[in-house]
Amino acid sequence: MMKPEYESSWDSFFANIDDKIGSIRSDLGLINIAPFTAYNKVICLEIKLNIPREDGLSSSEESDILFKIEEAITRILENKLEAVFAGAETTDSKRRFYFYCHDITLYDKFISDEMIKFPSYEFEFSDWEDIKWDTYLKFLYPSDEDLQRMGNRNVIENLEERGDDLKTPREVIHWIYFKLKENRTKFITKISSDGFTIEELEKHSEDSNFGLLISRIEDVDLDNIDEVVLKLFRLAKECNGGYDGWETQIIMSNAE
Repeated sequence: MMKPEYESSWDSFFANIDDKIGSIRSDLGLINIAPFTAYNKVICLEIKLNIPREDGLSSSEESDILFKIEEAITRILENKLEAVFAGAETTDSKRRFYFYCHDITLYDKFISDEMIKFPSYEFEFSDWEDIKWDTYLKFLYPSDEDLQRMGNRNVIENLEERGDDLKTPREVIHWIYFKLKENRTKFITKISSDGFTIEELEKHSEDSNFGLLISRIEDVDLDNIDEVVLKLFRLAKECNGGYDGWETQIIMSNAE
């Protein structure tokens, strides 16, 4: 069996899991091959956290040992079963690791032999068939709004890494595109009282001929950016358009 080829791209997001806060970290690169139907079986290892936070997520005190467990289990399942590590979920004081395989023979033995090295951890495992890769596509892979939140976070982190302290309000520019001119007009009407400067754009691409560049002075902390961007994201979707991102200038923290 030929293991699938793809470029890994790991990222994380928060989620509501059975009405509890959860954190999911997944390999977004797998979206380019999913569903890889030859790998139609899922192995799940669940471990009980020893030092969880009050909200049931993992604590910094436990992060190193959890990473060592992840490394050990991933290594053995990759070596023995050519497994693909798809993602991990943390919620309710538990962490679950998910792997896709074409063959799960003796996986329970391989996991148990590795977990002997971590005697303080309670664990259990399970497996199921998943030809359509629903575990990955419907659970581990972020929604469109989650992807947008992750993109917002990445832009904010990039600003911070380049010396911006995020304390100074500044112009934030957004792009939105539409296939039909009347959809763009509808969107403009919906934001007409929100204080945006609006510039119409033409011929963005074959699929989206009618665009907008809109701007407004904003605070650039993550909470505010998420609120503004997700409102625009949802309005664009309501108007059969697509939100295409934002940018702003860097204001150095030592600027006068």
